Amino acid sequence: MVNPINGTYSASAYVTSKGTQYASASNSSITILSNSYIIADVKNVHLLNTPKEAGLSSTYIFKISPVSGFTPSNLGITFPSNFYLDSSKLTIAMASTKLSNFFSYLTYNNIQALISNSSSVANTRISSYPRFTVSGTSAYLTSITNQVSATEWSYVFVSGVYNPSAY
Repeated sequence: MVNPINGTYSASAYVTSKGTQYASASNSSITILSNSYIIADVKNVHLLNTPKEAGLSSTYIFKISPVSGFTPSNLGITFPSNFYLDSSKLTIAMASTKLSNFFSYLTYNNIQALISNSSSVANTRISSYPRFTVSGTSAYLTSITNQVSATEWSYVFVSGVYNPSAY
């Protein structure tokens, strides 16, 4: 993750579950690590942040590849400590689609239309996810079993996250 767009502030990220690390990211790339339920491929995970400027309330969108042979029940997303999450302003939504390239349809205006439920994009709508908790810079979703598809791409929209103004 890099904020703002000029690359002045940066952060690294990693994805873990039950002590196993599945992915890591640096300023310019994300690496999917081999694991037991999917072949490692950089196209399977992606992060989009809009708007990217420091100090603004943004929507972060996480792309999750189809998960076969494994049914996740919970999802935790932890932002670096220099982020600010206000649980009263945070909204989380999920979408599933057959499109692995759904990000190519997501302009700033399309994202705003999706999160306000005023229109669909590429025949995809997002649905609000009311069951989440916030602790510090982490958001936790529970009972997501029916939200994650074994055959479609899942997208998690986290809106109302304030971009850090300093690294």
